[in-house]
Amino acid sequence: TAPADIQGHWAQEEIQRAMDAGWADGYPDGTFQPEQTITRAEFTKLLLDAIHLTPDSETVAWMKGASQAQAPLEDMADHWLTEGGWMDAALVSGMVVTEDYYDHNFRPGKPIARYEIALMVTRALGQVIEAKLEEGLDLSFTDNEEILDWMKGYVHMASKAGVVRGYPDGSFQPNKASTRAEAVVMVQRMLDEMEQGLNPDIHLVVQYRDENGTTVERDQPPLTMQVVDGMVYIPVRGLFELQADMMKEAGSEYAGYWGQFWYALWWPVEQIC
Repeated sequence: TAPADIQGHWAQEEIQRAMDAGWADGYPDGTFQPEQTITRAEFTKLLLDAIHLTPDSETVAWMKGASQAQAPLEDMADHWLTEGGWMDAALVSGMVVTEDYYDHNFRPGKPIARYEIALMVTRALGQVIEAKLEEGLDLSFTDNEEILDWMKGYVHMASKAGVVRGYPDGSFQPNKASTRAEAVVMVQRMLDEMEQGLNPDIHLVVQYRDENGTTVERDQPPLTMQVVDGMVYIPVRGLFELQADMMKEAGSEYAGYWGQFWYALWWPVEQIC
């Protein structure tokens, strides 16, 4: 049953989709409170749940084993986000970066600002490298000067993907607190962008050739592909595992070593291996 307080709301459709999918919840009294601000902690859990980086997920388990650890956040030891494993998932995946926060204090109860959402959805889309390359870019928003240079690439990538948008007056308002409705809509747009990138028409062929010239080929291997702005992304874990399997088939003596090599290669801040 839809919460009564989203009936007729501008974000009713997106909120209902999120609730039906299970990554957004209402309150025990049956309301959703769409115009209430959403905290950093609440948005972090919302985003991780939406992209299936839950504390018990296989991907998070791999990241924990492979991750170059970030410095801890100083004020999160007894918080529900930490106790439930959500903060670990956020840090090892790079959705939350310790260095973004003054004195490494997350301040989980603080309403999340629009620029922070731009950072996190860009990371979720896997476009950290592209965002860093555009650091200091002059943006078309009328309040461009209010957006710090290091944030601009992230804001640009998030707005380019249609996830975070400006206001009718042409401003972005980076420091404005987001409401629950706005947060859900932005995450839903991000998910829609991800789904558009799942392109069944791309035909993938992978070849491995060893030092003796032996070639092994796989036609349409079971790898997840996503296309964002014309670039094909494939999870690096899947590539390493596929290469190890193909090396084994070719009789390479390094197959076993390569199959374990990727465990020490994940840098969450840069999101690179």
